[in-house]
Amino acid sequence: MSSTAYATLRQLPRSVWWLAAATLVNRVGTMVFPFLVLYFHRTLSLDLETAAGIAAFYGLGSGCAAPLGGWLADRFDAVRVLAATMAAAGTLLVLFPLLRGPWVLMVGTFAIALAYDLARPSSLTALARLGGDEQSREAFTLNYLAINIGMSIGPILGGYLALWDYRYLFWFDGTSSILAAGLLWASGTRCPAVERTDVRPDWNVGRAGFRLLFWFTLSLWVFMTIFTATPIYLVEVLHRPESWVGWVWLVNTGLVVFTTVHINHWTREKPLSRQLSAAALLFSLAYAVMVMRSG
Repeated sequence: MSSTAYATLRQLPRSVWWLAAATLVNRVGTMVFPFLVLYFHRTLSLDLETAAGIAAFYGLGSGCAAPLGGWLADRFDAVRVLAATMAAAGTLLVLFPLLRGPWVLMVGTFAIALAYDLARPSSLTALARLGGDEQSREAFTLNYLAINIGMSIGPILGGYLALWDYRYLFWFDGTSSILAAGLLWASGTRCPAVERTDVRPDWNVGRAGFRLLFWFTLSLWVFMTIFTATPIYLVEVLHRPESWVGWVWLVNTGLVVFTTVHINHWTREKPLSRQLSAAALLFSLAYAVMVMRSG
C-alpha cells in the first residue's frame, strides 16, 4: 500500500512538482505567524491583550483575501497571480519591522495577511487545473506535503532566530516568499485556461451544505487557535524559550509528513463527515493534553 500511495505522486505532471517546489521554498521561511503576538509583546513592549488584538487583524485580512483571491484566479493565470502575491507578501514582510504604533501595526498586519492569503485560491485553482480530474487529489496531497515539510523547518529556525532578534523572522520569511515567487516565474509554469461561461453560480447549497460550512468554520476556528495560543502558552505560561515553539510545531508537521499520504490513500472511500468528525475529536484531545500540562 505504501508503494502504491507514493507511486501516484510520481506520476503527477512536472508543472505540479514545480508548484510544490515553490510552495516548499515559501513555507521553509514561514515563521512569522506563530511568533506574531510574541513579537508585539516582547519586542514592541505591548501588553498581551493589545498584542492579541492587533494579531486578530491577520485573520481579518485572511477573510477578505478569500473572495478577492478567487476573483483574481478566475480572471487571470492562477500561477502568475500566485507568484505576484508571494512577491507582494514577501516585500511587506521585509518592511514590517519598520512599523510602530498599534494602529499602524493593525494596518500592516492586515496588509500582510491580505497579500499572503490572496495566494490560497490561486494555489488551489492551479493545483486543480494542473492535476486534472484524474490526479487532482494526488496534486493536493503533494502540495500538502510540501507545505508541512517546509513548516517543519521554518518554525524551528524561527524559534532560534527569535532568541537573537525577532526582526530576523520577518526578513527571512519575506526573502523566502520572494525567492518562491522567482522560482515559479523562472519555471515557466502556466495554468491552463478554462472556458468562461455566462452561468451565474448558485450560492444556495441547501441546508446540508450550510450545516457543513458552519461546522467546518467552527473546526477551523478551533484549529487556528491552537497555532496562535500555543506559542504564548509555551513562552509566557510554561516559561520555555522560543526555540520550544519550533520543536512543538515540528511534532505536528512531522506527523503530517509521515502519515498524510497513507491517510489520504486509506480514506479515499470513507465518508467525508466521518473524516471531519475524527479531526474535530483530535482537536479536542490536543487541548486536553495542553491543559493537563499547566506547570
